[in-house]
Amino acid sequence: MTKQQIESWDKVHSKYVLQLDRYRTWFGILASEYFSSCSGKVTRDGLTGAIVGRAQLDLGNLIQWMDGPIFLIAYCTRSLLELAAASWSIEETGDWSRWYGLMARDLIDIIERTSVIDPDGEEEVASTIQAFKADFGKSGIPVADHTQSFREEARNGHYKREYDEVFQLLSKYVHPTPVTLIGPEQLVGSAIVRRFFLMKSLKYLRTIYCLAAQQSGYNPAGLDLKRQLLDLRAELD
Repeated sequence: MTKQQIESWDKVHSKYVLQLDRYRTWFGILASEYFSSCSGKVTRDGLTGAIVGRAQLDLGNLIQWMDGPIFLIAYCTRSLLELAAASWSIEETGDWSRWYGLMARDLIDIIERTSVIDPDGEEEVASTIQAFKADFGKSGIPVADHTQSFREEARNGHYKREYDEVFQLLSKYVHPTPVTLIGPEQLVGSAIVRRFFLMKSLKYLRTIYCLAAQQSGYNPAGLDLKRQLLDLRAELD
């Protein structure tokens, strides 16, 4: 890597730190001033608040790991891509309650799969699942009959093109693939790759923030949400 390239990366690095720190501040205010009061509620605000909370976690890790192993940056970027896909899916379909049904389905699957370590607890597990379904049914939200991938969420949110183009590349870095295990570090974790992941992360953060701010009516960043969302919608499928 030449001196010019190093200096260029240093300059870009500072720019991304500044932009990510701004989002960390905006998400923090949005969460504390609005979505914290929705935590745990079976509502659209409750679901969006959970998305905002996870975005905060991924954003904090992204800032911390920016100079770390490239697979950590890819992991954060892929998570933010999935959160952006979920946000668009909820926005475009309006079907936020379905997520709680999917959550119930996943919890049941987890209980069933992990119960194999205690074969004597089969009756207790069945009773627990039955009680959970009964309690959940009182909310009027049916337990989903199957799990669902984020690719389907991307399709629902007209975000499939973006998802398909970026997710596969990110997965090459997240998983222990040949490129991450034995690829030359100067190519695998190059400044170009890092810049690409950070650029995408900022796009997904902007999407999550703008949709959450529009929904809540609370906009600590002071962005022109109408204009921002107009631009973001122009990129949908």
